[in-house]
Amino acid sequence: MVQHCIRIAEIRVRFSVGPLCPILAGLSTSTYSFTHFCAMFAINNYTDKTLPEYLKWQILSFLRTEWPEGFEGNNKFRDWIDVPEKNIVHFMVVRGKLLISYIGLIRITLTFQGDVYSVYGLSGVFTYPSFRGQGHARRVLSG
Repeated sequence: MVQHCIRIAEIRVRFSVGPLCPILAGLSTSTYSFTHFCAMFAINNYTDKTLPEYLKWQILSFLRTEWPEGFEGNNKFRDWIDVPEKNIVHFMVVRGKLLISYIGLIRITLTFQGDVYSVYGLSGVFTYPSFRGQGHARRVLSG
């Protein structure tokens, strides 16, 4: 899990890179400054297997509201964020157990003219309305 702590005007970022998160390979501890950020937040990442249930259901609730077409027909009662084939890693800003901002990083494998490629993309990017305009998604992306 990536542990980030944000304290009054400073972010200390510690990356714990495991085999399930190859895109973070080579990153190390860094410090970033933000002059207007005063509350205590954490920026975390999880795989589907390590994602706490209370965060999973907050993510699903937002996705269900914002993108209802993904929850129609056979998916009306779905309890998964994305299909396992996309190897999603969940990045988010939280305060305590409250989800504030979320970005899913997906990885799929494509074959083109006999060559195999790993392709990464962002999925389900959102910030809850009462926290928008405060740079939370930018912090997750730049972390």
